[in-house]
Amino acid sequence: FSGTIGGTGGLTVSGGAQTLSGVNGFTGATTISAGSLALSGAGSIAASSGVVNIGTLDISGTTSGATINALTGSGAVALGSLPKRRRPRLRTQMIHPSYPNGWHIEEF
Repeated sequence: FSGTIGGTGGLTVSGGAQTLSGVNGFTGATTISAGSLALSGAGSIAASSGVVNIGTLDISGTTSGATINALTGSGAVALGSLPKRRRPRLRTQMIHPSYPNGWHIEEF
């Protein structure tokens, strides 16, 4: 889908393969309960409150990585097969009670 999705609702992928290439502004949760969600080009879900991933989140086709507010679930995250220095980046923040400002994890 090359358009943009906005509003306070979320996005659920419950099967198949879906690709987002637009910069989306929806603020609800992104849920991948089955199948895959790929971000391509400038595709973004950075405004989403978080991702619950039971399927596959694929950011290998992004041009500048992906920002994710929270990432939970037992699913896979596909970063791509480029050398580590050229892979898309996945940025997520994890909150732990002992660290109220959160942890920042970045894959390069």
